Amino acid sequence: MKQNKSAGASRRSGGDSSAVARVLAEIAAGRFRTLYFFLNSDEVFVDEVVAQLKRQLLVPGLEVFDFEAINAAEIRGERLSVPVVLQRIRQAPVAARRRLVVLRHLEEMHGGLLDELLPGLLTVPDSTSVVATLTGERKLVERCREAGLDEFIIDEPAPTGEALKRLVVVWGQNAGLEIEPAAVDELIDIAGEDIMFLKNEIEKMVTALESGAKVTPAIVREYASANRVFEMNDFITAVVNRRRSEALRILRQLEETGESAVRIVVNLGYAFMAMLKVKMGQKPVWSIKPERREGLRYWNTERIDVVLKKLYEINLKIVSGYMEPFALIEMLTAAIAPVGSAGQRKEGSWR
Repeated sequence: MKQNKSAGASRRSGGDSSAVARVLAEIAAGRFRTLYFFLNSDEVFVDEVVAQLKRQLLVPGLEVFDFEAINAAEIRGERLSVPVVLQRIRQAPVAARRRLVVLRHLEEMHGGLLDELLPGLLTVPDSTSVVATLTGERKLVERCREAGLDEFIIDEPAPTGEALKRLVVVWGQNAGLEIEPAAVDELIDIAGEDIMFLKNEIEKMVTALESGAKVTPAIVREYASANRVFEMNDFITAVVNRRRSEALRILRQLEETGESAVRIVVNLGYAFMAMLKVKMGQKPVWSIKPERREGLRYWNTERIDVVLKKLYEINLKIVSGYMEPFALIEMLTAAIAPVGSAGQRKEGSWR
């Protein structure tokens, strides 16, 4: 079947270019690929691409017919086999411009299942777009390239410099904002180069401003609070490093300054997912912020998994209209074990 070959030209980031920015620009222009294969890429990038594809491809109210999200760990045989997954990918769309299938964490597939799936990703029909993610060491990455997927791979490190500025502009355009170059510089000065915090600040302006608004440095200074950005970072660091009293104090400040409970949960999720990847050997230790590496001593994969599940439950309650969202986050934060001089767990805290 005919394949969209543009991924090969866009996937490599040379100089100050950004593969993800180009992908987002393509989607905004109505050009879609059959396969977006993210290798060792930040989850923030993946989430943004999926969100834009949903917005462009799916019909509101009918998403259930044309969208499917699959965690690759569930592909184990009888219940959900590789042939069944490929069959779902090849289904014709019901109402959407294209069917959208998201396959996350291919590195979790067991035995030869991954080798069975990879060739099938070469035969995605033109009526479907697949977003696949894999985080792994060199041998696992080479298996993907040897399967013929090289031209579809998006291997995007965290952008810096001009590439980051262009990505901010694209994020703004996709959200209906025109961010002036000077405003981009101002935003990065306030939020730093952490893409999670930059994305959060853009989302706050989207909520406050009308579609099509031009964002100037003055508007950035009005809506992007440097104190709140730093407080969010400090809160996550305190949670990861299991400094309970400090975390609770900062959480109250975030609530008083009007921070979104959902954004707090999402940022915590990203931080714990990053630690999980380090613990599983899928990411190097230096990929964790220096101030949070202390926390790696206190969290094993089982404890991290517990937190991620609790964050999922909290997020579900918040989006379902729970009246006291910060109370849920406070209870989670309070369950963090205070760490003494020997780093020992205290009674009633995380197991």
